[in-house]
Amino acid sequence: MTRSAFTEQELALLVESQAAREFMVQRTEDGARWVLLVRRRMHWVPVRSKRENPRTWASLDTLERFTQGLGIAGFQVES
Repeated sequence: MTRSAFTEQELALLVESQAAREFMVQRTEDGARWVLLVRRRMHWVPVRSKRENPRTWASLDTLERFTQGLGIAGFQVES
């Protein structure tokens, strides 16, 4: 069974335990915002917040600050 999304708290634990090592950022379908995806086995799983699934960011700058706060050193970007 594949997960539909990781919460921010789950993502923090995965990064801390080094269980998550690959991250990708993609534009949303409308192209206005960005989504963070985590590679788990063969699937890319988005990050969700309490209010939205998936969580989105308006700019790469704010997304970068979020990932740095979690200890994510880098991610690939697909636009």
